[in-house]
Amino acid sequence: MPRNFRAEIEAAEKELEAIKSELRGIRQHFLLATTEFVRQWYRQQAETFVKHNHELTKKLEGEKLSQLKADLAKLENDTSTAISEYLDVDELWWQAKEVEQGYGAWAPDLDKPVRLAVGRLAIILEKYGYLASEGSGVWREWDKSRSYHPPGARPYYPYSLDWSQSMIDSMKGYRELCSKAFRVTQTIGRLKQEKGSSEAEELWRKA
Repeated sequence: MPRNFRAEIEAAEKELEAIKSELRGIRQHFLLATTEFVRQWYRQQAETFVKHNHELTKKLEGEKLSQLKADLAKLENDTSTAISEYLDVDELWWQAKEVEQGYGAWAPDLDKPVRLAVGRLAIILEKYGYLASEGSGVWREWDKSRSYHPPGARPYYPYSLDWSQSMIDSMKGYRELCSKAFRVTQTIGRLKQEKGSSEAEELWRKA
């Protein structure tokens, strides 16, 4: 009985689509986990600056300090917008971009987008004098050589940043599924090659 390559290919393609569906789910879970992480991070970092720079905080008492808290609350409320802008981008995610090489080692490079999202706090810290807007220690993205901050550089958190466990676990699962997708994709390619060879052989035999 001749081998049914078409059925095998269809089964493998169905498996690949199921993996892509799982990857889309992990993407959404990561975005939700990151939104919660960033929202809490804003509050924790702002409070750290306020407490550490107590002399400045005392000068801001009253209306300015209340306005700072209002600005912080607005930033927290807009967290999902920041996450959507920096992280909910198809170019960052395999199942949307479908990078064809290196599936097994491929994973989203999300470090910079996360740093851009948390870096938005810099705008408030600079506004009230807790953070310099130029010179050393500024929260701005670097040029490609990481030697200077180009004009119009976006707010960017440059220091150590520990992701939440939920974010870490999501990325681990994503990488594992990418590896699985790689193996299935290799299988599809091999089956298509074998199907083509078999068809060519049959044509040659009948000629």
